[in-house]
Amino acid sequence: MTVAVACAAQLMNAINIGACPLLVPDIAGTLGGGASSLSWVVSAYAIVFGALVLWGGRLTDAVGSRPILITGFAISAAGAALAAVAPTAWVLIAGRIIQGIGAALAVPGGLAWLAVSTTDPRRRSRNLAAFAASGAIGFGAGALAGGILSDALGWRSVFVFEFVVVLILTLLAWRLPSVAAPNKPAPSYWGAILISTALLLFALWLALGSKTGWGEVTALTTMALAGALWVGAAVHERRSTRPMIPHHLWRVPGLVGVLIATGLLYAAWAGSYYFGALALQDLVGLSMTSAALWLAPLAVGALLGSRVAARALSRGQSRDSLIIAGGAVCALGPLAASFLSGRSHAVLYLLVLLLAIVGQVIAFVAQSDLVVTLVGLDSAGIGGAMFNSAGQIGGGLGLAGLALVFDASTEGAFGRFGLVSYPGAFRVSALLALLATAAIVVVRFQLRRHTPLSHASKSKRNPIPVTDSEA
Repeated sequence: MTVAVACAAQLMNAINIGACPLLVPDIAGTLGGGASSLSWVVSAYAIVFGALVLWGGRLTDAVGSRPILITGFAISAAGAALAAVAPTAWVLIAGRIIQGIGAALAVPGGLAWLAVSTTDPRRRSRNLAAFAASGAIGFGAGALAGGILSDALGWRSVFVFEFVVVLILTLLAWRLPSVAAPNKPAPSYWGAILISTALLLFALWLALGSKTGWGEVTALTTMALAGALWVGAAVHERRSTRPMIPHHLWRVPGLVGVLIATGLLYAAWAGSYYFGALALQDLVGLSMTSAALWLAPLAVGALLGSRVAARALSRGQSRDSLIIAGGAVCALGPLAASFLSGRSHAVLYLLVLLLAIVGQVIAFVAQSDLVVTLVGLDSAGIGGAMFNSAGQIGGGLGLAGLALVFDASTEGAFGRFGLVSYPGAFRVSALLALLATAAIVVVRFQLRRHTPLSHASKSKRNPIPVTDSEA
């Protein structure tokens, strides 16, 4: 039960992401609003989560995983309650923002609790596998709930459901066993503000650029402000004695490469799922609810991938090898999807998406385990936050690029290479997965040049924490 409560942080985060895209037409009928304003019902949550999850991870390391998890659940419940009773679209968006803040605390808190609550590496691997599966299951459950609950009881019922579940989770989190609280100072608030605002503006630039055009004044101004804040954050972090991301983490061999691979693989899976779901409606001709039902079995693929990864890790299989294998399997899914058409049966789209999610989850489990190993248990919170932030940023940037490929003219350069519409989007998704695999090959060579870390990544023993004083 305790593991399930911690995993529920990722489960509810995925439900929040998966459910809302299907609610927008129903919300428009109730609250009104144009496409530009209602798009924020979907994007506000992800943007705030991506911007603040690093702060959540750092606070987890400073305060402890259990109190941050409880706080995150409580804030998420408040956001769901506000969204459920929202009289206008902008109040609903405010509720979604509050939900994003809560998730930015709960997700790194839950991941860190799973990492530090046991000293058994096999049990830790199983816990992280359950955490990975919770995200994939939640995404499918969110899409299913968004279609069925909205059709049966209206869109507000989805947020009522989320409020009740998260309120129960808040109460259950109080019963979690306490783990050793880290003895770390809280990060500099100026660093948190600069980094979080820069990430927020960067995510906003992605949203604006994909909707209004990358050359528009608003998008260019937003990107310029984000760049200026990134420079200011870099200068502040370099000089600060309490940085948001501890200085020694950037020098850990292989960590940056794993984060890059995480972003690329998230982009590959996000593109496969997004365009796969769209193709079921646009090409195959399924309704919203029918498409959601066809996508529900992806949860089985997530469970299969997590079980394979957990069993392989418990038997001593190296994490980098699992990531390489998972990335290759993930690439096969969208590559096969690029050869499907409107005459293809829905079951074929389901099969190729199952390939993609099995490979992505296998890699996800190994990546999260490898990140915790590399940063050490005393930095598990910020390590998990960096991992989640890399995925969010990679997924957002990848979808923005894939949207450009999807909309490209057949007479342009993309068209000459067959990179247009659904085939082009799927092929680029496969390429992103292969690039993630190549990044981990580079990481493997880095780790082999550093014997202690290489041994830690392949052995069953506990990772050796690296503290600020040791660095």
